[in-house]
Amino acid sequence: MVPVEGNNELTQLAKSVNYLSQTQREVKQREQALSAEKEQFIRGLSHDIRTPLTSIMAYSELLAGEKAVAPEEQEKYLHLIHTKAG
Repeated sequence: MVPVEGNNELTQLAKSVNYLSQTQREVKQREQALSAEKEQFIRGLSHDIRTPLTSIMAYSELLAGEKAVAPEEQEKYLHLIHTKAG
């Protein structure tokens, strides 16, 4: 902060410098807050995508596995995959 003294052109200049400095601090704070919100949103979105994807991968591995899966079980797993994908 630039000390503001008197009432002349230098006083106005000091006020302007202080205003710009304060504005810059506020902009940086807003940027940091937005960045934190964006990071939190991405983490939540990643979790929301990853959870059903994990189930889809597990059921599809069961269907593609070497052990035979009964047709009624195959239908059940395919339905679950479709449900998780939607």
